[in-house]
Amino acid sequence: MSLASFSSALARAGVFRSAAGLRSGAARQQLTLARQQQQQQRVAPFARSLATATAKSSSGFNLYNVVFASNARYILFVVTGAAIGEIFYGFIGDSIWEMNNRGKLYHHIDWSKWESIYVEEEEEDEEEDDE
Repeated sequence: MSLASFSSALARAGVFRSAAGLRSGAARQQLTLARQQQQQQRVAPFARSLATATAKSSSGFNLYNVVFASNARYILFVVTGAAIGEIFYGFIGDSIWEMNNRGKLYHHIDWSKWESIYVEEEEEDEEEDDE
C-alpha cells in the first residue's frame, strides 16, 4: 500500500480534521492505530516464518538446548572450539612455513653427505693418538 493511497483512505475515513492537516485527539488515535495495523501487516509474514522455524527446531537439533542451556556446556564448547581452532591454525602455519623454506631447515639436511667427512676425521684422530 502506497503512502498516497494510505492517506486517501484515512481521509475518506474521516481521520483528517481539515484540509490544513490539523488533527484532533481522536483523529490522532485513529491515525496511530492505522499505522500500527499497517506495521503489523508488514511484520506478520516474518513473525509467522520465525514461529514456524522455532517450532521446527524444537523437534530436531536445537543449538540452545545443546550448547547454551548451561554455563558449563558453553564453557566446554568455547574451550574445545579454541583447542580445535589452534590445532588447525598451527597445522596451516607450519605447512606454509615448510613450503616457503623447503631445503633450508635443519630437518631437511641430508646427513648422509656429511658422514664421510666425520668418519675420516675420526680415523685420522685415532692414528695420531697411536703414534
